[in-house]
Amino acid sequence: MGQSKRQSSHGIRTTRFVGLLVAVLAALASSTPAFAQSREDGAPAESLGVGDAVRASAWGPAAIYANPAGLVRVSVLLVEAAYSYLDGKDGHNLGLSLVDAKTNPDVALGVAYNYFTTAPDGRDRDGNQVRIALATGYRAEGFSLFAGVGARWLGLTLGKDDGDDGVAETDDVDTWTADVGLILEVDGRIRFGVVGQNLVDTRTPEAPRLLGFGLSFVFDQLEVLGNLDLDISGDAERAVSTWGFGADLTLVDVVHLRAGFVRDEVFAAERLTFGLGWSSDAVAVDLGYATALADPTAMTVALTLRFAP
Repeated sequence: MGQSKRQSSHGIRTTRFVGLLVAVLAALASSTPAFAQSREDGAPAESLGVGDAVRASAWGPAAIYANPAGLVRVSVLLVEAAYSYLDGKDGHNLGLSLVDAKTNPDVALGVAYNYFTTAPDGRDRDGNQVRIALATGYRAEGFSLFAGVGARWLGLTLGKDDGDDGVAETDDVDTWTADVGLILEVDGRIRFGVVGQNLVDTRTPEAPRLLGFGLSFVFDQLEVLGNLDLDISGDAERAVSTWGFGADLTLVDVVHLRAGFVRDEVFAAERLTFGLGWSSDAVAVDLGYATALADPTAMTVALTLRFAP
């Protein structure tokens, strides 16, 4: 009886939290500028391998970037180091993430830091970002509902550093914003996710306001995933910003083979992605690769090392 009361109380708290997230999502879906890039800075190699189609299935560090609700989906305590090389942007990205979804069974915490230096179209884009996310959830027989919120601080130097040649940049970025997300899981095999990203208006195309949807199906050792992201800035010419799908096949319980496809409507570009992962109870290594079909030199390579004490 005591356990039943505790589950009921936790379910009420989760329902209220979900209601608040939905209200925030609806209230903040208003105009914001169009955006400059599609993939989240620092998103890990694991999600790159499946075309970043992880709105519905994200967990661990990937949830910090794709859908904060996924933080609580897997009970784990881990640290992850990440590196990405972006050939088309002459860039490098270094990151470190910490996720604790194990200490407190009701609330999960994720924190991530990234440093990146890139030069898209020959123009410097250097900066730092910090992300923090919280998630909670309700589990019943054959049914789970997860909800999460995230905050993001972004600092960018675009073009020359302020003061170079006596000219100050006016388009540098020093801002913060927030995400909210939900994941519904049925029978551990079907997942549906929705997330609002950058809902606090940053007035910069570096942090676009998006409404993302995800769907995934699990067939024993195979997971099939799909994503659809909408630009909710009010620009009707490109309501759909990106869409894509991917697959993750697990072999002998420790090896992951991944592949995906992404259509970027903003840049009218298509990308193929591939990934390879190996994991044990304590250590995991993931490698991701993406290439643009129209320009194979515009490729991204990502590597992550994960440790779960």
